[in-house]
Amino acid sequence: MSLLLLLFSACAPDDVPAEPGFVEVEDFGENPGHLRMFTFRPEGLADGAPLVVSLHGCLQDHHAAEGTGLLARAQERGFFVLSPQQIGTNNPQGCFRWYEQSQTSRDQGEAASIAAMIDFVRDEQPLGATTILGLSAGAAMTIAMLGSYPELFSAGMSAAGAPYGCAETVLDAPGCMAGPPDASAEQWRERVPGDGPWPRLLVIHGSVDPVVAPANAPVLAQQWADLWELEDPISSALSTPEVEIQVEQWGERAVERLELGGVGHAWPVIPAEGCGEKGAFNNDISFCSIDYTLEFFGLL
Repeated sequence: MSLLLLLFSACAPDDVPAEPGFVEVEDFGENPGHLRMFTFRPEGLADGAPLVVSLHGCLQDHHAAEGTGLLARAQERGFFVLSPQQIGTNNPQGCFRWYEQSQTSRDQGEAASIAAMIDFVRDEQPLGATTILGLSAGAAMTIAMLGSYPELFSAGMSAAGAPYGCAETVLDAPGCMAGPPDASAEQWRERVPGDGPWPRLLVIHGSVDPVVAPANAPVLAQQWADLWELEDPISSALSTPEVEIQVEQWGERAVERLELGGVGHAWPVIPAEGCGEKGAFNNDISFCSIDYTLEFFGLL
């Protein structure tokens, strides 16, 4: 499948009904990006509970939060899940428009819609720290939110994503996905607007991803480490029965990058251990991405 096809082929599932547990909120305020809003509130959710925002990838919808195992963990651990959803008239493939500066900048487009959803949820009930995660296009949009609205989040996770400012128009998107454009570390840092303070960031990427080049991951991690003014990461390794994982950490886990050896464009799950469900973008490869992410967020 070509890179352009990933952006523009089949239609997004605009009218997929919400499964039990999800509730659609139709009037949450200003919605310049014309997104849909879905929420999951565990029974008996306490005031001060964490809020986790989940951004799906192309060819997905808000139900991706179930496949990753996030909803099951929300029920177990007692945190609120917000799952924005793209619509087909914005992007036929259901991708968040991470590649359009008009959709990722503060107070504009889809970024503003997601920020409005967060404000709506927090106005409805006092909640604790907000974190955000995403896969592929959802990961790139996660980075856009962390860069454009850093005050909203304590931490974020990008799975198979790209650096902030990797693309500014749709014509830039295929080039970014094939590998980040040449730029100095200072130039990458300057692409992120504002002065922070910056959320913590976890970057997860497969070493043989054929859709979003693995070369994007170290550039993204270094971009964020430079925002934090951190140098000299500590390198280590994790080993599972099926995958070797290289780890880089900056500071007290302010920025962390995982390279999953031999893994492609996928969200790792372990269904046999109650960690997610196997699917088109969820691979059973003996690593539980959602648990690692929630531990990084401080929720496990």
